[in-house]
Amino acid sequence: MYFGRATTLVDASVKATPLVDASVKALLGESGSPITPDSYTMRLPSGQMPIMFDYIQNVGLLQLFQDCVSNPRRSFSNSITQCRHKWDVRRSALPPNSIIYWISPSNEATNSNMLYYLTAGGLRQVLQQVSTVIGNNINHLTVFQMTFIIVHSCEDLHFHTDFHPRLSGQVYTLLFPIQIVESSPPEVVIQERGSGNVHSFQYEKGHAFIWGTNTMHATATLNYPSGLFRICVSVSLGYITPSNVQLIIRDISQQYPPKREKFLLELASNAHWSRTNSGTVGYNLPETDNSVIYGKEWLEKLNEFLEVGRSRMSYPPKLQRWISQQRYAYNLKHGSTPKHLNTAMMKAIKTMTDSREQKLKDSNFSFYLARDEGRNQERWEMMFQKAQEHKEQHGTLSVSPYVDQQLSSWLFHQRKHLRDDAKLSSTGKLRKQKLLELGVNFK
Repeated sequence: MYFGRATTLVDASVKATPLVDASVKALLGESGSPITPDSYTMRLPSGQMPIMFDYIQNVGLLQLFQDCVSNPRRSFSNSITQCRHKWDVRRSALPPNSIIYWISPSNEATNSNMLYYLTAGGLRQVLQQVSTVIGNNINHLTVFQMTFIIVHSCEDLHFHTDFHPRLSGQVYTLLFPIQIVESSPPEVVIQERGSGNVHSFQYEKGHAFIWGTNTMHATATLNYPSGLFRICVSVSLGYITPSNVQLIIRDISQQYPPKREKFLLELASNAHWSRTNSGTVGYNLPETDNSVIYGKEWLEKLNEFLEVGRSRMSYPPKLQRWISQQRYAYNLKHGSTPKHLNTAMMKAIKTMTDSREQKLKDSNFSFYLARDEGRNQERWEMMFQKAQEHKEQHGTLSVSPYVDQQLSSWLFHQRKHLRDDAKLSSTGKLRKQKLLELGVNFK
């Protein structure tokens, strides 16, 4: 970490303008010029934030983070009992009396495990986007340091760059939140080059900062309410070469990777992103398995749901139950719950992980059912599809109960209950209109 001079906080509006990739934007000051020559924001792949949050829960890190905030101390043993993996836990010495922790992998196995989940969340797409803002002379990038940054309070601005300015254009920091505190004041400030003014920012879900060694930044002064804290993931990306490796080693602040020139150069020889002189791009990232992230059976049900949806067929009973379970778990998780949750409810909530929830959202899954007079709208749509299929096959909506008793009874009740327009709700009117267009006679 390279430290710079302190400065006075000056309010300044912040704009963003697209660069080569529409999802990567430069940070601009009031004048419309870049705040620094190497500070950007970017959209993250939709799975990056939820997958990393599930990861910290699954390996016991969230419990460790809570312990850091509730019982702050200067150092921890590396044999953290709450975690299945080994972590290097360090409380930031600056600013004094602030509760800020850096928690990072302390060995190769833990580092590989964290990299696996970053890759599952979309690291490949992230590297592709970062490549749009680096120089054409940079033909490879390596992820060489990963850290969770936990912030509960910060008493003063402490401006710094993450690496020495002589590494300009060669080392970048990717920083994104996986847990934010709602209604937080500004959380990070960046110093404008030249004027010395600083610009305040808040972290946004699904977005990341990227900055290089010309960006002086600091954690904003804040003090979250008791028990609340922010969690960010910091990823160091480097163009590691024999000519700069010693300078990079000087600013590695965690226990892993080891501060050895040979180790880092070997790591860079298998760079995570590379580009040939002809422009061909390659990636050297862990192969990930979606069944590890989402669960094999759950993923099979999701694929079945998507296949049935594409075929416009009715959902079979077992799949209907799975759909209902997803909705039930989602609504329990997001507050539609009684005051006291029983064991079964808590178990249901645990099945709706953040990564599963995002996967369902990406699949246009509807978590809510429209209801009309106690009738399940989804069941009505299912029977309407069945009526459509019957008409396509037989050319009529006259259904004998001996052929299909369920559909015959359903059509009878639709004609009976939807006949009088004056008694219909808005949903009932929409249903009747769909049936009229299908050819149902209400007279």
